[in-house]
Amino acid sequence: MKRQSVVSIIKVGEEGVEQAVEEALELVGGIRSVVKPGEKVLIKPNYSLPRHPSTAVTTAPEVVSAVVELVMEAGGDPVIGEGSVVGHYTTMAFRVAGAEEISKRYGVPLVDLNGDEGVEVEIPNGKALKKVRVAKTALECDTIINVPKIKTHHSTLVTCSLKNMKGVLPAREKHVTHFSGLHQAIVDVNKVVRPNLNVVDGVLSMEGNGPSFGKPVATNLIVAGFDPVAVDSTICRAMGIDPKEVIHIRLAAEQGLGIMDKGAIEVRGFKAEDMRRDFARPSVPMASMESFGYKLEDFLKNVFHREVSFQRWFAKTFSPEPRFYRDACTGCEKCLNACPTNALAFQDGFLTIDFGECIRCYCCVEGCPSNALLLR
Repeated sequence: MKRQSVVSIIKVGEEGVEQAVEEALELVGGIRSVVKPGEKVLIKPNYSLPRHPSTAVTTAPEVVSAVVELVMEAGGDPVIGEGSVVGHYTTMAFRVAGAEEISKRYGVPLVDLNGDEGVEVEIPNGKALKKVRVAKTALECDTIINVPKIKTHHSTLVTCSLKNMKGVLPAREKHVTHFSGLHQAIVDVNKVVRPNLNVVDGVLSMEGNGPSFGKPVATNLIVAGFDPVAVDSTICRAMGIDPKEVIHIRLAAEQGLGIMDKGAIEVRGFKAEDMRRDFARPSVPMASMESFGYKLEDFLKNVFHREVSFQRWFAKTFSPEPRFYRDACTGCEKCLNACPTNALAFQDGFLTIDFGECIRCYCCVEGCPSNALLLR
């Protein structure tokens, strides 16, 4: 008999977001199935950038506060933790996204995981990463509740539960995921810091050129489940996207982190097909190009019967280059801090990019607050 994963989908109605979150959790077993009295619980939203929730970049405060309330009702001791994109201040993201107000209202601590002590951990069966430094708070908490957004992403096509866990890597440790191959690195991070529960904010989602400058769309959904692969796969189907197209979801399923097969996922509440809205994709099909690269790797492995890896070469050769638009630039230099290879420099107010050093990670594009760096 096939192992099954349970995912719930609830439509946000007149009763509000808090009621929808509670209903979604009850359908998968309730908050008390993962939170015990006295346990320290890390609530991990998506505060990748200091953007207001109305932009669909950050997790809605109504969803975060609903999770905080439920954890406290179960007797847990919640803490809200996040590490924003390198070059941006997590404390500012806390303020702009509404976490600061939640902290004051409930007396819940806010932890900047970028400034947290990094603890090096070995990754069992790690492929892109053999070891990684993880924020101490994430390792010390008894339970992790992941509260991501539904968004498209220029590099991964979709970002949700699995990718949101990248935020537990402190500051520049996030850069190792780009040096080693982002898709597999996301999977490897989830091998050592696996969320116990995923509560997805689909109240306002993002389509198009996500994760920072896409179009907000009112989907009015809350999705919940224990299995992040099943949750993300179900969400992809609601977005009109085959989860096999999202490389890190496919790799996570293949490596035993969860279930992607639709027939092995029990969806409670509303069905994904009933909630389906075909999302506009990023204008540059990065994920499709890289998916072809992975398929080519698999083909060559079967032909030569040995490991073949050329993802970094493939990315540099076929991926688009970031382009600078001077009229939109404010000179904040956040792109310089975001770049893991120091490929960027300002000269007389103009940004220069050393494409020999650029690894096509697009951290500069994601981190630019004024949309002055675009993929073309």
